[in-house]
Amino acid sequence: MFIPTTLETVFNVEKIITIHYFEYARDFIFSGEKHNFWEFVYIDKGEVGVMADNDGYTLKEGEIIFHRPNEYHNIWANGVYANVIIVTFCCLDKAMDFFVKKILSLDPSQKNLLFQILEEGKNTFSEPLDILYQTKITKIKNPPFGSEQLIKIYLEQFLISLIRSDKAVLKKTDMAAKNENEDRIVESIVHFLKQNINSQLRLDDVCKNICFSKSYVKQLFSRKKSKGIIQFFNDLKIDESKRLISENNLSITEISEMLGFSSVHYFSRAFKNKTGMSPKEYAKSANDSLL
Repeated sequence: MFIPTTLETVFNVEKIITIHYFEYARDFIFSGEKHNFWEFVYIDKGEVGVMADNDGYTLKEGEIIFHRPNEYHNIWANGVYANVIIVTFCCLDKAMDFFVKKILSLDPSQKNLLFQILEEGKNTFSEPLDILYQTKITKIKNPPFGSEQLIKIYLEQFLISLIRSDKAVLKKTDMAAKNENEDRIVESIVHFLKQNINSQLRLDDVCKNICFSKSYVKQLFSRKKSKGIIQFFNDLKIDESKRLISENNLSITEISEMLGFSSVHYFSRAFKNKTGMSPKEYAKSANDSLL
């Protein structure tokens, strides 16, 4: 009597989200994102900077990094042209914990598996592999027999091979990459504030826009700008109101409403705290200077 043996499955890749091969110009910057599935980034040529939550890294040719679900991440070319492979997928297995906060170097057999995934992706899906903001891939009508299963097999084999080779290195944060990315985050916050200068923004609105926690955003912005985000936002509003007052086309009440202040009294108080003058006093001084 034959007794079957159940084979253990250490990786079950349930779904593929995207398969990409990008060629980045030397000034390329991806603003950042987070999502509830895994992603890996492999550097085929060149060098890139990467942010993973609050840590920055430099990845060189032949290296790969994994981003776990709901980890904020972004990527930029480090002043050189760079080719990268990015694959996003769903896998709930505990073995995926191996890849958290590690950067690995690939050997030739592992690189070959990656390019087999790319090849089967081309055989299976209709879109080119270099669509930047892609949220869905579409299957072609008559793909080669078994192409979808081969993607799954190659990817699972790739993950097993990486753990077997055990070449993972826990790299220290690259402070230059970290600082560069922090500056970009602050710049994006300032840009968002300027784009919404006529609104009544809350800190939650800013954090949602850039995909970071409130505590991190508050700490980072205060350290870089020496003031809080809302204070900075109100200062932008006051600077804009000074310009509008100088143009002498709108009343103080109209300017207050246009810039999203809750009342003209609150606007006047904020204006005087910042400039030392009331809006009317500032308007008079601006008009007098034109005489």
